[in-house]
Amino acid sequence: MRVGLISDIHGNLPALEAVLVHARQQGVEAIWNLGDSVGYGAEPDQVVRLLRKEYIASIRGDFDRRVIKIPRKKAKWRETKSPDLFLATYWAYENLSAPSREYLKSLPKEITMGLGSTRLLLIHASPASRSERLTVETPEARLQELLTEANAQIVCCGHSHEPFFRSVEGGFFINPGSVGRANDGDYRASYAVLELDPAMLQEEPASEIAIQVRHYRLEYDLDRAVDEIRKRGLPESLAQMILQGQDLDTVLESPETWQVPEIEKQSWWQNTFSGRSRQEYEEERVKAVIALAEENSYPAEHVQQTTYLALRLFDELQPLHRLGREERLWLQCGALLHDIGKGKKEHHLKALNTILKTEQLPFSSRERRIIGSIARYHRSEYPRDKHKNLADLPIVDQRVVTILSSILRVADGLDASPRGNVKDLECSFSAEEITIKCKVENQAKKQKRRALGKGELLEFAFDRDLYIEWQQI
Repeated sequence: MRVGLISDIHGNLPALEAVLVHARQQGVEAIWNLGDSVGYGAEPDQVVRLLRKEYIASIRGDFDRRVIKIPRKKAKWRETKSPDLFLATYWAYENLSAPSREYLKSLPKEITMGLGSTRLLLIHASPASRSERLTVETPEARLQELLTEANAQIVCCGHSHEPFFRSVEGGFFINPGSVGRANDGDYRASYAVLELDPAMLQEEPASEIAIQVRHYRLEYDLDRAVDEIRKRGLPESLAQMILQGQDLDTVLESPETWQVPEIEKQSWWQNTFSGRSRQEYEEERVKAVIALAEENSYPAEHVQQTTYLALRLFDELQPLHRLGREERLWLQCGALLHDIGKGKKEHHLKALNTILKTEQLPFSSRERRIIGSIARYHRSEYPRDKHKNLADLPIVDQRVVTILSSILRVADGLDASPRGNVKDLECSFSAEEITIKCKVENQAKKQKRRALGKGELLEFAFDRDLYIEWQQI
């Protein structure tokens, strides 16, 4: 009996396709999937549909479980989890069809089967816990405890993304590694072929002769998998996970080292009129925004300084957010309009409503919602799922709003009284913190405290602590 063992596909369709082709070439009679079929990759629904089409026996992994429960826990997750992890989870849910969601819900957390006198268990993580990671370094005594708890002689598991075959007293543990998201620096797809001798399995306990395991690492269309992530506007960190063969925390430690091609997005600027260049079209849009601001009593000196600081922050933090020219323009427009109606009650809401209703602004309705949301969230209120203007946007646009409004908030705080004190700035960052070094005319401690107070959203958006340093000139 020859079986293909796969696990941790994580929405990577090209990797799954390559594995299935190779497994069939090895003469497998069945394929068993040990869970985490979705999450991180760009094609969760396509992966689920292929698993169903091929009649692959599957169990539900911890990421699968997290995705199908996102409607009940997304508000809490948004506040407590890494932004990129939240987005990967919520985006996977949004991009699963209703039948695929129901299929994931229907999957068991484990499968047991009897092969002669041998009991075999398929489970995603550990028989004791869905969060325990079993690896080549797990103590043998612990594996023996787990065999007893599982009442099985062969345990097939995933979760750790680490391929291994371990024989311990009383049985065996097999992990095929990750199909779609390696953690060991080798991007290639990993899976295993398990060969069982039914006659030898009649022995008690089953001997190692009865079980043969071959692990494989396969090349697949890596460029296609990465391009699909980028085309959908997902965070660059998710593409880097596949490219580097590392987990999310690892790739986020050094974003300045990422190799990212300059790819222009299919967007509004490619539909210019009368031969106008992109720069000319952008300038026309900014002029229209300034005209709207002037019509609505905006404090020009403060707004212009805040916009300058916001754009400087955007440029300095670009290795972290990986947003482009289009998003920079949205930030510029949101900053120019954030204080229209200043002096009136809830002027941030007035700014949002004015931007949404001003159809002569040369932006699509989606762009007006994004720019209006950036302007709205420059004050104390955080982006929330209950806000219709935000909830109407796709999750990738919600991420952009969170990042850009967090930058605007800090810039607004940096130009608190005394106005114009911050002349320029530069940023440094590590995996744990962001430091903004400001060139200032005087040591205004209250101003620094205000900027730090408004920086909580930026700390959430970039998952780093914020520090501000004054350098008097």
